[in-house]
Amino acid sequence: MKKMINKLNGKMLALCISSSLATQSVLAAGIPPVTAPSGGNGGGLIKTFQNYMGDGILLIGLMLSSWALIRVVSNGITTYGEISDGKATYKDLGTTAVVGVVLASATFWMVTQATEIF
Repeated sequence: MKKMINKLNGKMLALCISSSLATQSVLAAGIPPVTAPSGGNGGGLIKTFQNYMGDGILLIGLMLSSWALIRVVSNGITTYGEISDGKATYKDLGTTAVVGVVLASATFWMVTQATEIF
């Protein structure tokens, strides 16, 4: 009885493997191809990984520059709120706006320059 079960298990395993191999091409037909990194896909596995890492670093840089822009706007809103409390003047708001625009512009310029390096 045990031999018969082992034989049956072997046949079932062979049937499962052959059916999965037969349907693999049908199932994979609907999957879209993987998008290549912006630096290209050629040059081997390590070069492709380096290109994906470069894209990741650029994404982190864009997130940091977005965070800087949000901080600049938040600081401007805070300064505007302090004007109504009498703690700040419109001169302070103008200074905050000018410095914020310069910092945000410099940050985005640096990220743009970094995209050319990677």
